Amino acid sequence: MALVPSNLCNTQRTANKSTSLFIVVPPRPAASSEGSLECFTDCARRSEGFPSYSQRLERIRVLCLFLFIVRVPSDPNGRRFSVEFQNDLYTFRANGTGYVFSGGDEVGTEPLNALVVFASPSLPQDVIPPMHGPDTHVMKPGPINNGDWGSKPILYFPPGVYYMNQNTAGQSGKLGSNHMVLDPKTYWVYLAPGAYVKGAIEYTTHASYFYATGHGILSGENYVSQANVDENYDCIKSDATSLRMWWHNDIQAGQKWFCHGPTITAPPFNTMDFLPEDAAISSEIIDYKQVGAFFGQTDGPELYPNSTVRNVFWHVNDDALKVYHSGASVINTTIWKCLNDPIIQMGWSTRNISGIVIDTLNVIHTRYLGPYMIVPPAIIGASPFYADGLTPDPNQAISLKVSNVVCEGLCPLLIRITPLQSYRDFIVENVAFPDGLLNNSLDIGQSEIPAAPGVVMDLHISNWTVGGEQVTMDNFQSNNLGQMNISDTYWGEWSITP
Repeated sequence: MALVPSNLCNTQRTANKSTSLFIVVPPRPAASSEGSLECFTDCARRSEGFPSYSQRLERIRVLCLFLFIVRVPSDPNGRRFSVEFQNDLYTFRANGTGYVFSGGDEVGTEPLNALVVFASPSLPQDVIPPMHGPDTHVMKPGPINNGDWGSKPILYFPPGVYYMNQNTAGQSGKLGSNHMVLDPKTYWVYLAPGAYVKGAIEYTTHASYFYATGHGILSGENYVSQANVDENYDCIKSDATSLRMWWHNDIQAGQKWFCHGPTITAPPFNTMDFLPEDAAISSEIIDYKQVGAFFGQTDGPELYPNSTVRNVFWHVNDDALKVYHSGASVINTTIWKCLNDPIIQMGWSTRNISGIVIDTLNVIHTRYLGPYMIVPPAIIGASPFYADGLTPDPNQAISLKVSNVVCEGLCPLLIRITPLQSYRDFIVENVAFPDGLLNNSLDIGQSEIPAAPGVVMDLHISNWTVGGEQVTMDNFQSNNLGQMNISDTYWGEWSITP
């Protein structure tokens, strides 16, 4: 997150010109005088008596005080960040059941008007399909009627705005009443830069590899929350039939999804599910962005076995990183979190998984309501059983490593889990809460691990700082710096070290 004062830069106006400043993020740091940054402005007509834009357009160089500028260095993996202004920030207050305008406690601060910058590297040529090849079906911007997406292997969206125009019966009228169910022969969806597609994608292919690539946008803005495809796309929740932005309902063992570059906005429900749940599949997700996730249950993509996620930005209002399978690797993730569920979710069912690595996790916003166990307000959480009638199995275990975590602003609690199995070789290292840990009557800063019969808690936390101070075995307690409430039954099994 880059926080910028409202008086970003003072530029001098002369008698024959006025200037407006456009900040440029250069591909690499440019030389500039000490304590300043070279910015560029266009001179344009701003008040009566000045020459018109067509008469006088020139590029001038302005030196802006470094105090007012955050330089963003180049990165071969691209940059994904939020630009926020001091005079556009809103502080959320909550009373444990909802947000309030007065009273309650502060739980988070966000901009009223979000400005996120996604500076993506160029796509590798092998993830850009040929536009005019014999296997490519090219869409035309505008309304999408039933079947317009054809049946060729590649579905290509050039720049332009598209929207689902007909319902499943072929009638126009109500928007958000259909989505694209692709032909089994179609295995690749390409969203070119500048493509803005109001719809959702359902694959039916059994190809070993299937794809979603390109720097375009897939938007769910025309759908209602939890849009149910079997109920006229109305808001009727169903875990089976509420619409996903990326969907497959007949996935086969061994299939792999490659997602490289797209942005999705305004998802109505879970953003990606490939079913059945227990299929032996995987995914590779790179430079994938998600914004506008204000409805409930708008989570991140599921991390299937041996999946990799790299260089992503996800705005989520449910589980962000769904740690349900072995071998998942998540590297360089930025999370903007709303109120529902933890950032790392390991619960809902007993799991026997290992080899999970989450490295470089940046949390830029949270705004939880209360200290719930069922939807933990946590960086690392595990919800209780989703289904009724189940009991924990201490003979199964979750093993994972979480490292290099930074939480900006007042942070929620670090760990809140309902143990549904044992935890072995559970490593959490290099965690920084530079602005502190929430400490209020709502207990949103209180980590909690209750007792469960026979469960082993082999948890080891190292180099965790709160406001720059190290959390240790001397100050971890619920009424101290770490605010941790761990059942005495686990004493001697876990540790916190500098």
